[in-house]
Amino acid sequence: ADLLAEYIKNKCDGRIDCLFAESLGCCPAPLMKNNITIRIENMILSGAECLDCGIFNGLLLKIMPKKQYKIVQNYKTPDYRFPNYLLKLTGQTQEGIKKLSEATSDNISIESIRETWKAGLYLYRTVDTLSVQPDAKVSCWYGEKESGMKKAIKKLRRLYPMLTICCFKG
Repeated sequence: ADLLAEYIKNKCDGRIDCLFAESLGCCPAPLMKNNITIRIENMILSGAECLDCGIFNGLLLKIMPKKQYKIVQNYKTPDYRFPNYLLKLTGQTQEGIKKLSEATSDNISIESIRETWKAGLYLYRTVDTLSVQPDAKVSCWYGEKESGMKKAIKKLRRLYPMLTICCFKG
């Protein structure tokens, strides 16, 4: 978030009209919106699910990066079938996963996956520490199959009282 804010200061005169954050890209967005050295007029958080699993976060950080790394390596192969439990968890289809796999970096590492999990699992604990922004223009978009949105919206609404919600069918 600090590096992105610095970029906005240097390249955009400290101001941008809209910040669109997708999925785990939503992790730095509230920190940027809270940064007083830049101005973000509007912000859209798309799929900003609350993934915090409480006391299980540590266990997930130990197990999931290795599992996900293996999955990422495998789903680059033509006949790979994504595990059903992960399809349900992500609200995806096999076809959707195929498209994602085509966009996935070939040099992804276990460390980068671990940091991504860490950011996602602890995002809303960070959100809870930020000051309320009563006039912030923020919208939360999500698909109806994203399971962690009810808790996320509650926490986002505390931070952004004027939060608008858009739930997409299917």
